[in-house]
Amino acid sequence: MLLCRSAKPLPHAMSPRDVFLHNLRIGSLGRAGQLDAARQLFDRMPTRDTVSWNAILTAHWQNSDLEGSKRLFDSMPQRNTVSWNSIIAGCLENARPDEALDYFAKMPLRNVASWNAIVSGLVKYGRFEEAERLFEAMPAKNVISYTAMVDGLARKGEVDRARDLFDRMPKKNAVSWAAMISGCVENGRYEEARYLFDRIPEKNLAAITAMITGYCKEGNVEKARSIFNGIRHKDLICWNAMMAGYVHNGHGEEALKLHIQMQKTGMKPDHATLIAVVTACSALGLLQQGKRTHAFAIKTKFLLNVSLCNALITMYSKCGCIGHLEKACKYIREMPYEAETSAWGAVLAACRMNSHVKLGELVAKKLILSDSRTSGAYVMLSNIYAAAGMWREVVKVRGLMKQNGAKKQPGYSWIQIADKLHLDSRKNLFTTCVSIVCINQWAHAVDIQKSSHTLLQLAAYSSNNSDLSIADE
Repeated sequence: MLLCRSAKPLPHAMSPRDVFLHNLRIGSLGRAGQLDAARQLFDRMPTRDTVSWNAILTAHWQNSDLEGSKRLFDSMPQRNTVSWNSIIAGCLENARPDEALDYFAKMPLRNVASWNAIVSGLVKYGRFEEAERLFEAMPAKNVISYTAMVDGLARKGEVDRARDLFDRMPKKNAVSWAAMISGCVENGRYEEARYLFDRIPEKNLAAITAMITGYCKEGNVEKARSIFNGIRHKDLICWNAMMAGYVHNGHGEEALKLHIQMQKTGMKPDHATLIAVVTACSALGLLQQGKRTHAFAIKTKFLLNVSLCNALITMYSKCGCIGHLEKACKYIREMPYEAETSAWGAVLAACRMNSHVKLGELVAKKLILSDSRTSGAYVMLSNIYAAAGMWREVVKVRGLMKQNGAKKQPGYSWIQIADKLHLDSRKNLFTTCVSIVCINQWAHAVDIQKSSHTLLQLAAYSSNNSDLSIADE
């Protein structure tokens, strides 16, 4: 964002009251997405205080202009703790956790809000060990600090430790209860989630939404809908949870009906809403409705969300629209760097599902160049070649994999066969069959829709080549 040099300064000195009112206006414009107007107002002010600088600094990163915020921060005549906290929050909001840590390390004076911001931010990006280390180093903790760490431990899968910390909290609020209940739900501990939910002093919307998600994951959609219907004032997260629950349980039509109901209330969708709609369209084969959602995502810039991009790629792949996948590559290139690997991985999986060798080769090459030691791209490309009967190319890929030191991780895989997902292990192929639609995990499925003869060919070839597997482990 350039300085608005054409803006004329106000003709007279400003009273403290005028400065105060202008500061409020800058903050309001920034939150409303009107960065140009906020910047023009700031540039016209003949008198600015630290609050003025903090307000415009925050407005820039709130509108995805972190570089503008950093320039303002560097040029501030005087900084206070709020200034430092704002630039840290901006880095975290714009997916720059390492830069946030750098600013945090340079802070001359930290308050509890500074510590809470960095701990919560590290939890958000899955850097749990660093978050826990900083949490333990905090000179003073409050309910926000404890809640962030409870959330982090639960997301890490250490629910027992999260519960122990939750029980030891000096004070709990509604968010603390919701975080613990959500942690139990996300880790499949539904009975414990219900136990906590029954004992929560005040059932807030966050906790109720967590239980909707829990019942849906457990397969009890009727109970989830009953709770949903009982909510008098529903927020967007609540609507999204119920729609995602329907999709997760294979009730795409109900998800789309619920979306129509939400639209009638005037509630505006976010990327999570669109993910549910696109995934429902994918499951039901409603390509035209999916295309309309795609167009809306482009118009509203929601397509920059990696999960939505993955869902669209999967929809087009299931509907056999490779041409749309090629167009999707253009949008992926415009995504933030952190989102690229996941999105390209979804394209590669789609190429496998549609036997598109040429595009698969290009995408796999991009992924391998960015990370030559991760096995996923090699395995998927070898599967693409195997499905096309290009056995020499399969051997070449496996050789390149060994040469670069990439090793497959042992474990289980989801293999899609027709409309089912099969849990596969090396020793026990096709042992478990589940009908499921998972919003963010279709991109990791391996689709084998060949004849039994082809499967036997692959198995025979695999037995003669110990380093080759038809499953994406």
